[in-house]
Amino acid sequence: MVDIPRVIAVTDRTLLSAPLADTIAAIAGANPGRLAFQVREKDLTDGDNLALCRDIVAAAHRGHCPVLVNGRIDIAVAAGADGVHLPEAGLAIAEARKLASSLGRKDLLIGKSTHSLAAALAAASAGADVIFLGPIWPTPKKIALGRPLGPAAITEATQ
Repeated sequence: MVDIPRVIAVTDRTLLSAPLADTIAAIAGANPGRLAFQVREKDLTDGDNLALCRDIVAAAHRGHCPVLVNGRIDIAVAAGADGVHLPEAGLAIAEARKLASSLGRKDLLIGKSTHSLAAALAAASAGADVIFLGPIWPTPKKIALGRPLGPAAITEATQ
């Protein structure tokens, strides 16, 4: 099983002037094994998402950095990614493992978004390999989730 670094960079190709895979290759090459990437490009067609994920996996793996694909176990497996990142209201971790196994990837890491301490603890109990807790600080995209949890939530969740 792949070790996931403590820093996970989430992609947004719309913020870049260079191709995303080129940017990831440069970042991974300068920080070998020190961070992971989560491919989160929700506006792409399945085919374009798969092609981008394959490029990102190749670029990140040259720098010994793992890759998680947002919400799509099938694309994660087809792209050769190290894991999948599930939304809080998405598949249960056990179901995700069952699906990954049926696709030939018993080793696929399962990450889970959580938005409360209780949800983070539940994800840990369910066997998540990676738990994302947030939002920690205010962010326009997460305003519907209510007040940010604050940095103390991270400390509390890791006790």
